[in-house]
Amino acid sequence: MNLDDLLLQSDINPHPSSIVKSFCYTPCYATSPLVSGLLSKEINHPYKIYKNESALCSEMLKTGQVDFGLISAIDYEAGKGSWIIMPNIGISCRKGSFWATLFINKGINSIKKVAVDRHVRNEYALLQIILQERYEIEADFSLVEPDIETMLSENDAALLIGDKALQNIKNYPTHIDICEEWYDMSGLPFVTSFWAAQEMSLNAGDVALLNQAKIHGEYHLDKIINNYAEGNQLSKILNGANFKDIFSLGLQNEEKAALQEFYQYAFYLGIIDNIPELHFFEE
Repeated sequence: MNLDDLLLQSDINPHPSSIVKSFCYTPCYATSPLVSGLLSKEINHPYKIYKNESALCSEMLKTGQVDFGLISAIDYEAGKGSWIIMPNIGISCRKGSFWATLFINKGINSIKKVAVDRHVRNEYALLQIILQERYEIEADFSLVEPDIETMLSENDAALLIGDKALQNIKNYPTHIDICEEWYDMSGLPFVTSFWAAQEMSLNAGDVALLNQAKIHGEYHLDKIINNYAEGNQLSKILNGANFKDIFSLGLQNEEKAALQEFYQYAFYLGIIDNIPELHFFEE
């Protein structure tokens, strides 16, 4: 089936609203398949697009500066029940992704002080869950700029995610993949992000248009990921083929169960104040 046939199946309304809307996302290799067609205008859309770090994307959604955002899973709780999730679109990983990597000076049992990229919330929460629940380690954490050399010179371990994690894998061989640790502990994928919106800001046309963007990204995945890797010094590590092996762009029953499990652990450890209910868009 060609791309045109796939897009016809998505039942897209190319102009979901006469009102100009906006969204925010965090640029990285994992999000690129979901937004590439929108950024390139290969998919016609009416949106104003903002790029920001994940915590600020959720803050922009919370304060009404954007209508929807590709937010980190942990930030969904900040909506206090007023946000809805776009169905069937998300980003999750299982084993071997090194999306979230803990670089260690010595052995894991020697960890007492951990430096965490200050821009990271979702994987910071995951790290706390893994260390406490899987290894019974109560570490001291410091939120710092993501410079691995400085981080490891002053701490026992350093957490990096995304591009910065992959860029340092070969130079710092003592590390663990905390998404893999989560999978081994829970038997579930780790959901990194999904589309969320203010409840009254979303309609069926928006959902269909973002689903079209996902279809476009899946169809052109090799090209999108390979181009991103070449432009960000990741071509020796990342390509379209291994992206398919380690990431999923869906949000089905297994991913929903993973979110619920993640939120329960985060609540139990005092990382979030409440266990959020998952509210999905329904026509």
